[in-house]
Amino acid sequence: MSCSLWRSMCLLCVLFLLTVTGCGENNPSPPVANADDKTTTPATTPPPTPAATEKNDREGWPTEAEAKAAIFKVEHAIHASQTNKDVWKVKDMKHEVKSVKFAQRTTQKQMNFGAQAVTVYPVKILYTRITDYSHKEATREESGADGVWFLYRDSFGEWTGKYGSE
Repeated sequence: MSCSLWRSMCLLCVLFLLTVTGCGENNPSPPVANADDKTTTPATTPPPTPAATEKNDREGWPTEAEAKAAIFKVEHAIHASQTNKDVWKVKDMKHEVKSVKFAQRTTQKQMNFGAQAVTVYPVKILYTRITDYSHKEATREESGADGVWFLYRDSFGEWTGKYGSE
């Protein structure tokens, strides 16, 4: 092995060890405490109290009305699209909501192909989709029982969602 290759490998090993042990400049994690060390350092932010957690539990979540509006906007774009109006003679579409149940916590999901994961707000909405046709009677379809709507803000700050399973 040549001397320059050996030096390069040693330098890489040293940089790796500096990063792992917390001596590197870009390492955001604190150094590991010694098990024999009885001193404790205070955290920069105290853990939330139960009352504070309960008070802010739904901060940032969509309201029930915003959740309904978001999924119906998505559904309308699909089921009452111009193509469906032309091909299937769909006149319009309505919804009757039976129940709305928000999950207990948010999650991270990739909502668009090639995009990074975003915070989503899972909600189970049971509803009836009523599709009116110009050439036949309206149909009623029960929806929402077999999946979850993942609500998130789009690039314009509006609530939107995708239907799927966890």
